[in-house]
Amino acid sequence: SWHKTFSGAQGPTKLNRSVVLVVCSLHDNMHKGRQLAIGANSMARQLLSQRLQEFHNRNPVTVTPKGDIGKDSRLASVLLPLVDSKEGPAILFTLRSQQVGSHKGQVSFPGGMKDDTDTDLVQTAVRETHEEIGVELSRDCILGRLPSGRAITGVLVHPYIGYLGKVDVNDLVYSKSEIDDVFTILVRDLCDPKYIEMDDLGVRGQVPAFTAGPHRVWGLTAYLTHVFLERIWKPTISELESLEQSDIKGES
Repeated sequence: SWHKTFSGAQGPTKLNRSVVLVVCSLHDNMHKGRQLAIGANSMARQLLSQRLQEFHNRNPVTVTPKGDIGKDSRLASVLLPLVDSKEGPAILFTLRSQQVGSHKGQVSFPGGMKDDTDTDLVQTAVRETHEEIGVELSRDCILGRLPSGRAITGVLVHPYIGYLGKVDVNDLVYSKSEIDDVFTILVRDLCDPKYIEMDDLGVRGQVPAFTAGPHRVWGLTAYLTHVFLERIWKPTISELESLEQSDIKGES
């Protein structure tokens, strides 16, 4: 079957790894965004991985919205895919088909239940990503993980963050039995307040939803997106800006 192969920062690759990161301003003009040129994105990946590890160490238990929604002994994992687009960094989402067993017609990340043949939950996320959207990843592409979250079905979901490089969703050959659509939303739009709504999930509390893309992102997928942006992405971009400013002052 058709697939793309990506390797991590240390592995061989034919992809252009130079990146222009669209920064969500941390001040009043956050929604406007601006571009910050990064000479090599190895620094960005390193800082993202470091912050993910630190955040997970501080929060080893779930970050799921509050409320008792029952428990399920099964384990699952998903991949939150960071991709490069012509307009800046974006996050890739899928729209589940009406033929799948659960979460029909909902926006999600590539992922699924752990198989007995999976060596660990990272392998589950890598395998499911290949099966669902035709992208074969090396484990080096995994930047880290967020604390686990429990889906409304009660299944404990382990979210991993992966960097896929430059991806054109129009080139992907995805599983039509599982997926109805694959799309990306620019990070700058996910940070834009005009594209953010709040959903009241009852006992689970208020959870953000994102409306910038062709399909509304809500539920656990939106919650994990929100946690990643607020706890990992924005602080990392802020740190990159500080490093850039320090380099500029040092050269002056």
